[in-house]
Amino acid sequence: MKRESRILIRNYGKKDLERLIFIVHTTIKKAYTGVYPDEAIEYFLNLHSKENIEKDIPNGCTFMLELDGKIIASGSIVESEIKRVFVLPRYQGKGYGRKIMARIEKAALRNGIRRVELCASLPSKDFYLALGYEIVRFTYLPVNNNKKLEYYDMEKYLGEN
Repeated sequence: MKRESRILIRNYGKKDLERLIFIVHTTIKKAYTGVYPDEAIEYFLNLHSKENIEKDIPNGCTFMLELDGKIIASGSIVESEIKRVFVLPRYQGKGYGRKIMARIEKAALRNGIRRVELCASLPSKDFYLALGYEIVRFTYLPVNNNKKLEYYDMEKYLGEN
């Protein structure tokens, strides 16, 4: 008989920093290769550097998702901006991203935030559309060697809970 997996979503703790960086960087390297040019991937890695992660943490709320005691996903909200939602590639497509997003949206509502926004990478656009997010605009950032990092600005109006 297969045992039920135990899922826990909890607040970030200082001891989670290295695991958070691992999740973010592993997911970027795996999910974005073949979708974005190397220059854009390098931009993403720098954007989600240890320093930038540490800078955001005190300004918002970061959640860690544990599966059977192992952290496999994370997500943050800073003011009304959802940031850094990443699920390790081998766990994607199993509902863990949805669980993190539900917790983030609940935290936003608890803090009186009714409209949230995020920047969605090309691979994550459909995930956010399925959660009710709407595309505000398709845009890009220039990166090294005249390459582009294309992404979507998205938003969602949250209902009352």
